[in-house]
Amino acid sequence: MPPLPQRRRPEPAETQIVRKLLQLTRQAGGELGIAPEILATRRDVERLVAGARDGGLLSGWRREVIGEQLLHAL
Repeated sequence: MPPLPQRRRPEPAETQIVRKLLQLTRQAGGELGIAPEILATRRDVERLVAGARDGGLLSGWRREVIGEQLLHAL
């Protein structure tokens, strides 16, 4: 099997943005009464901050519930 790709670590400035977006996710999860990890994982948020615009966070119900809010907060 080929090795898994290395996970890119966020830059310090990106880390601050990730923290901000994770806080928004925790707030939304609290309001909805669900675990924030169901809405967006740390990896989801890190990918979003790094520029990825594909994946589950920006599609379906997750986009409606949290994805658009996170995009606007960038």
